[in-house]
Amino acid sequence: MDPTEMRYLEEENGAMMKTFKDAVTGFATGKTSLVFIGAEQLVQNFRAKRDFFNGAHITMTKVARTHY
Repeated sequence: MDPTEMRYLEEENGAMMKTFKDAVTGFATGKTSLVFIGAEQLVQNFRAKRDFFNGAHITMTKVARTHY
């Protein structure tokens, strides 16, 4: 049988193709979730550092005011 004729015999939505499509969809969803989680952690880390420095600045200002 000619390879061009076999193309018509293959199922477009066979079990193997469905499995492959589901795997690709799961992979894409996982990658999107990882990017979102990574961005959230970066933002949270940045905010924590900024809050620490702002808090340290406020504390130092209070200490300076009480001593003078």
